[in-house]
Formats: sequence, C-alpha cells, structure tokens
Amino acid sequence: MLISELKELESKEGMKLDIPTEPDYRVGGTVVAVCGDTKGLHEMFGFMSPAANLFCRGCLIHRSEIHQKKTLESTQKRTRENYEQAAYECQEEERDSSETGVVYTCSLNQSKKCAFSFFFINRLLYYSLFI
Repeated sequence: MLISELKELESKEGMKLDIPTEPDYRVGGTVVAVCGDTKGLHEMFGFMSPAANLFCRGCLIHRSEIHQKKTLESTQKRTRENYEQAAYECQEEERDSSETGVVYTCSLNQSKKCAFSFFFINRLLYYSLFI
C-alpha cells in the first residue's frame, strides 16, 4: 500500500485529497529521507542481520577481515549496482545470501524519483533517499 500511494504522489496528477471545501484538490511529493536504527535499516533495505559475514551497508568487508584492516580505503564499497546484483542473485539464482549480505532490494527503489544512495558524515553511515 505504501508503494502504490508513493507512486500516486509522484505521478503527474498527484494524489487527490478528500477536502469538502476544495473539490479535486491534489498534492504531489516523494520520500526525501529514511532514518532508523541499524536493525531496522538492515531489514528495510534487504540486508542480512548485523551479525552476518558481510554485515556492512557501506562496504563489502568480511567479518573475518575487520580486525586486520587499519582503514576501509582498500575495501570495495557497496554501490547500487552491486547491491541490486546481489539481491538478484539471491532471489533469481538462489545464491546463498550469506555470500553477499543482501537478501532482497528495498521496495522504495520502485519509486520514480527516489534513488538509493550511501554517504558518510563524520564516519557514521547514513542512508539517504534523494530526489
């Protein structure tokens, strides 16, 4: 229901609101940000639990490497492309999600105007949906 309403809000016509004094009143919009705790964001964006081997939402570091690396500069970053490929492989090719850390793609990716992105601020990982 959320996605169908989001698509309606993002449409050219917008969403009709039932306002007695304003017949045919319509609004448009989209999601501009999603905030949550680690467990909630992992679930929303289709990642395995934070206890998984590939637990990081921002890079592809393996749990066994976490204490050996001094910095994450040499670690491959997660991108929209490798995120979607990992989800596709888990769903369509029945690949073990423990190899990728991703189980499925976020349903918000169906939005026309939102794009899934990663960015770092003060060494903290945040998720942002931007227009």
